[in-house]
Amino acid sequence: NEFTLSSQQATHLFRIVQEATNNAIKYADATLISVSIHTQPDRLLCTISDNGKGFDFNKVKDGFGFQTMRDRAKALHAEITTSSTVGEGTSILLSMPIEYDEMRMDK
Repeated sequence: NEFTLSSQQATHLFRIVQEATNNAIKYADATLISVSIHTQPDRLLCTISDNGKGFDFNKVKDGFGFQTMRDRAKALHAEITTSSTVGEGTSILLSMPIEYDEMRMDK
């Protein structure tokens, strides 16, 4: 099945990927960043992973970038999950509901 993202949805999705990749480059010293987007019957899944330094959630303050990604995910009615292991990298998963033929938020 095909669906179309509204321009607002596409912008939010792009900005989340942009923020995650920027963080991987700027803070994690990643040499490999992977972005994967695929669908399930009722969800769009976007995973951004890196091989950077990783971090410990208990020792890192929640920055403006993570808050912005969460705000954008909320606007998409999506869930965003971050997992990170020191020395192994970080992975961010965005799970967004999709409805075929009724996908557009700007209707």
